[in-house]
Amino acid sequence: MTDSKNFFREVPIMRLAGYTKLFLVITLLAAMQAAGTTAMAAEPLAVAGGSFGYVFEVSKGHSLDFSKLDKVHSKTVYASAYRDGLLLTGDKKGRLAAWNLKKKDGEILEDSHRGAVRSIAFSPDGSLFATASKDRTVFIWETNGLKHTQTLEGHDSYVYGTDFSPDSTLLASVGSDNKLVLWDTKTWEESKSIDAHYNAIYAVRFSPDGKTLATASADKFLKVWNVPDLSEKWEVLAHDNGVYCLDFSPDGSLLVTAGADKTIRIWDAATGKELRHVENPDSVSMNSVEFTADGKFVFVGDDSGDILEVDVEQGTIVERGKADTAVKALAVIN
Repeated sequence: MTDSKNFFREVPIMRLAGYTKLFLVITLLAAMQAAGTTAMAAEPLAVAGGSFGYVFEVSKGHSLDFSKLDKVHSKTVYASAYRDGLLLTGDKKGRLAAWNLKKKDGEILEDSHRGAVRSIAFSPDGSLFATASKDRTVFIWETNGLKHTQTLEGHDSYVYGTDFSPDSTLLASVGSDNKLVLWDTKTWEESKSIDAHYNAIYAVRFSPDGKTLATASADKFLKVWNVPDLSEKWEVLAHDNGVYCLDFSPDGSLLVTAGADKTIRIWDAATGKELRHVENPDSVSMNSVEFTADGKFVFVGDDSGDILEVDVEQGTIVERGKADTAVKALAVIN
């Protein structure tokens, strides 16, 4: 980019006649403004997927701005995960795509699911990722080469959520059979399974220290379980309708949930005490929530197309934007 100070020194503006001088000054100011805008262009904060196969990069302007990525999916995108420049998305047809965000394009992976992909989770070191599907299976993939290596069959119905433990020794999965299943990642055998809720379980997350995990369900409950025996630590009737998504703060002190009652609720992860809640009356159903790396904010996506940035300490919405489609999946990328 041209140094504006040097540029002004090199052009003898004061020697030019009036109209020519005015025109040149206006041109230079416009060029400087354009250069500044380019230099200050917002980096993507998150990626969202939703109806009609759309995938968006989300960045901050005066509000949240959206830019479409190349159209790879033809059906609703229900799942996404991001790590080290690699974005993974999964859709209603069972297709998985891998995206290079620098090139802004994606490609469909081979050997994918036969039912909708509802969850994608990277292992802590990024060498593996797991995908959960309505075909009743969990697939294990090698990130290098994007190769499907294992198929886990332990659920009697749709699998909605999956997550790796922080030490990579366990994988958790949940589904519409009300089951919470733990898998041994050395053998890929089932190590523990319980009937954890009274209705379909939509989400599961390990705490950052790996000592507990949380589950969210259509039965309106949020539950926290001790690992690895899956004894219940606490439960709370969390929402007035189904709870569709949850996430732990990076330090493990907070849990955030959202769902069909148009509210975002912030909990003390140790006790289950509700600390704050945020209402969004214009919402239809909140499908995805994820913390930023600093633990100060969460992004939330919903069926109305809203993406909200919420300050978890203040319990307020600080930014919002609206996509052209329902937002079913969300991944924070920086």
